[in-house]
Order: sequence, then structure tokens, then C-alpha cells
Amino acid sequence: YSVTYGDGKFVAVAYNSNKAVYSTDGISWTAANLPSIEKWYSVTYGDGKFVAVAYNSNKAAYSTDGINWTAANLPTTAYWSSVTYGDGKFVAVAYNSNKAAYSTDGINWTAANLPTSAYWHSVTCGNGKFVAVARGTNKMAYSSAKGPDK
Repeated sequence: YSVTYGDGKFVAVAYNSNKAVYSTDGISWTAANLPSIEKWYSVTYGDGKFVAVAYNSNKAAYSTDGINWTAANLPTTAYWSSVTYGDGKFVAVAYNSNKAAYSTDGINWTAANLPTSAYWHSVTCGNGKFVAVARGTNKMAYSSAKGPDK
């Protein structure tokens, strides 16, 4: 359902499954197992770690190699639709809500709020900002990557 690249390998996660796959060349793939059967929706890489979030749950998972995965919990159950990494933190946004979450390690997560409820579908980081976009609307939101805690 989602794929990312980091530390010399591609890693993909599957929806409604506990399956992940990894590849060093993008051609030959090897199976791996996520900690539980979930609707794994988005995966990213940052700071030596792969991090995945699941839709309609509070589940996240992390791996330092894309092969061995460990369970983590997001602060609340939501339709987690996208996760990204930038400037020292992971950020996730949720569809059909104003929910977001952030983590400096991909393991321990803190709740945050987007400015309005929307179908938040994707988030990325660049040029000193996290930027999220909502599906089916003209809504976008941004936050300083440095944030008040840096």
C-alpha cells in the first residue's frame, strides 16, 4: 500500500495484513512480518528507522532494518493516512479529523492538532516546514519543522 526508501533498501507495507517486503534493488523482494494484522497505510524512513502507521487504529510499527518490526502506539485511534520524517521528527496525519501526531524516535508519540477537520491525506517536510494536504478540498496546513520544542 505504501513504499519508501532508506538505508540502501526499499520497504513496502500491505493493507489489511501483517506483511511487509524489502528490496535492495527494487526488483527482487523478500517478505517480512509487521507486528500485527492492520490496515498499514503509510511508511517512511528517517534517522535510521522505518516507521509505518495504520488506518483506523492507534497502531504504528518501527524497524531499523526494514525486516524486523516492533509495535508502537499512536496517541489515539484515527484514520492515520500519512507519515513522514523531517528535521528530527516523524509526523503523522489522520484522514477525516484534525488529528496529527509527532515523535522524535518513531516509538513514543505525542498528539497534535491540525487547524481544522479535513480528509488529511498526505504530509511531507521540506524547507523548514511540515506541510499537509487534504483530499477533495483546497485545504492545506503547515507547521514549522523546528516547532516550539526546538
